[in-house]
Amino acid sequence: MGKKVIKFMDTSFRDGFQSVFGARVLTDDFLPALQASVDAGITHMEAGGGARFQSLFFYCGESAFDMMDRFRAEVGPDANLQTLARGINVVALSQQPRDIIDLHAKMFKKHGITTIRNFDALNDIRNLEYSGERIAHHGLHHQIVVTVMDLPPGCSGSHTAEFYLDRLQKILDSDIPFHSICFKDATGTANPRKIYDTLKGARTMVPENTTLWFHTHDTAGIAISQNLAAIEGGADGIDAYNFGTGVLQITATGAVTGTTGDGIAGRNGYYGTNLSVTAESTVSGGDEGIYAYNIGTGALSITANGAVTGTTGGGILAINKASGLSLTAESTVSGGHSGIFANNVYRGALEITTTGAVTGTTGGGILAINGGTDLSVTAGAAVSGDTYGFFAFNYGTGALEI
Repeated sequence: MGKKVIKFMDTSFRDGFQSVFGARVLTDDFLPALQASVDAGITHMEAGGGARFQSLFFYCGESAFDMMDRFRAEVGPDANLQTLARGINVVALSQQPRDIIDLHAKMFKKHGITTIRNFDALNDIRNLEYSGERIAHHGLHHQIVVTVMDLPPGCSGSHTAEFYLDRLQKILDSDIPFHSICFKDATGTANPRKIYDTLKGARTMVPENTTLWFHTHDTAGIAISQNLAAIEGGADGIDAYNFGTGVLQITATGAVTGTTGDGIAGRNGYYGTNLSVTAESTVSGGDEGIYAYNIGTGALSITANGAVTGTTGGGILAINKASGLSLTAESTVSGGHSGIFANNVYRGALEITTTGAVTGTTGGGILAINGGTDLSVTAGAAVSGDTYGFFAFNYGTGALEI
């Protein structure tokens, strides 16, 4: 089986500007950076739309169409230039009449755009019908969107993998012309497991040659995990939430079983500090064996003295946004997907020590990603996976040691 080539789009010149500068960037100021991107071989770029359209008129004293013309001239005729449209709002802040929806596609085509990503924030497919039809009519690549996110603590409802796949089915059942599909997390909050389940389900629903795209932000520090989950896409035993100001500590002295959900799930909120999980005996989950997610200000530590099993998900999945992640497994760890997935996003060291065998059935054995200081992995027994045994990526300031 050959390697899967992952396509990418550089969003620096639209979503990057919008997220960091309120989209208020003068064309003369970014053209040198655009040329550097072209020189680096980047051929797919986000060039406008969204808030970038009105910000040029409102705050920069420029025409968005002039900017698009200069953008196209800088990158040449062959680059794929993409913009963002808000369904029947197109690039406005409220619903537009049919002639304006048509004019939006016609004018963007005239000024050098080749692809329009088209979304409705509430996933109302009706708002994508006429807008999508006009995008395709004027010869543009129509990338239709299913909007994804996670909900605040204590809320539940539509934002599940099942709901997103229902939205996709409605798109497939409609007469809306499209050329690719994007699952778009504009909040950067969606759980990587949900992303994986959604993309895995979507792949089974569409023709083999359909391009599935994923978009996110690093709002919650999990963008790398989300993107990896998207690429690999394919009721809890213990469910502990802390949205207070202190430590979340989970200690299980006996066997823990989650039949359909996670064995142990610990989530520490923004105002918490440390998150620690200690399992003295076996832990098994229908999804993850142990799932620990800390976005507080402290460290994340996991100690598993018994065997850990995740039936469909990972054996141990650990994400830490603050200051250091330490994971010790004294017995075997196995997952239906990955064996161990550990992501230390910002500060401190990532340290993984295993004594027993680690197995990832359809994913990797051990995946370690670190954005802090040192990254070290010590394995005392066999590590095996379907896609890889070890994958270690240290983009922090320290050493990498396996």
